[in-house]
Amino acid sequence: MKKKISFFLVLLTIIFSMLSFNACGSKKEASTSGTQIAQNHSQMNVKADIASGQNSKIKQESKAATTPENIDASKLSQRKLIQRGYLEIQTKEFQKSIAALNEKVKILGGYIENLTISGNRVETINNSQMRHANFSLRIPTKHFNSFMDGSSVIGNVVTTSISGEDVTSQYFDTEARLKSLKLQEERLLELLKKSGTLKDVLEIEKELATVRYEIENLTGTLKRLDNLIDYSTVDVNLQEVDVLSLGNAGSALGEKIKYKFINSINNVIQILKSSIIGVIAFIPYLIIIIPIVLIIKYLSKKSTNKFLIKNPFKKNKDDK
Repeated sequence: MKKKISFFLVLLTIIFSMLSFNACGSKKEASTSGTQIAQNHSQMNVKADIASGQNSKIKQESKAATTPENIDASKLSQRKLIQRGYLEIQTKEFQKSIAALNEKVKILGGYIENLTISGNRVETINNSQMRHANFSLRIPTKHFNSFMDGSSVIGNVVTTSISGEDVTSQYFDTEARLKSLKLQEERLLELLKKSGTLKDVLEIEKELATVRYEIENLTGTLKRLDNLIDYSTVDVNLQEVDVLSLGNAGSALGEKIKYKFINSINNVIQILKSSIIGVIAFIPYLIIIIPIVLIIKYLSKKSTNKFLIKNPFKKNKDDK
């Protein structure tokens, strides 16, 4: 009986030991599996955070490059202005005024963009046909005011006009867009190196061509703006006249009296000149008309004498 009890206890002990071992193994496997799942989940979260950070960084770079509000304040303080001027000038000495204008432009470092000279100095019976010239000048902006203020050396300034256009926002916005496109070009070039399939290569090259075309356009726009900003445009209308108008001489009473007096004298001189020119112009007609009148008078007298010879009584009757 004791042997049976002992055998039964040993059997229970073995069964309990096996059950305990299986339970520990299950716990260990469950623990290992849970740890692995947690690690995988953690890695996935890290990758998502990295991808999210990269996307956020890209968006921030793009926004910083294209938003005018994020442009450096020091740049915004540098105003970009396009200045234009207009001058209407009268002169009695046309060639000297042109020479003075050319010399002034040369000294200030500018250049003549367009020039048109028309007309000839011709004296007519009623008035004189005068010459005039239209200049389109490019003057360095730093000397623009100096040129406009000193234009009286060219001639009598009748009209002065100055205008300006602020292109600061347009300039820096174009500059920012150009910077963003250049960054995009660099990224496309990096993708082109890494791409393997022909389809991907063609798509990237197509996008790259579009980006480079926009870069060329924006670069040309910036160059044009730089030229307009650095060199102001001045249009000059130079007119040849016999009598200078009051123009910018002033509105004082003394100036007006002086101008009117000189203008009256010039008008009298102009009338005398026109009269002399008219007489001289009429001389060729007199050369033709006077002989015709003399011939007509001679023929008329001759015909009268013949009539009297044929009718002597008519003459005696007339005498009575």
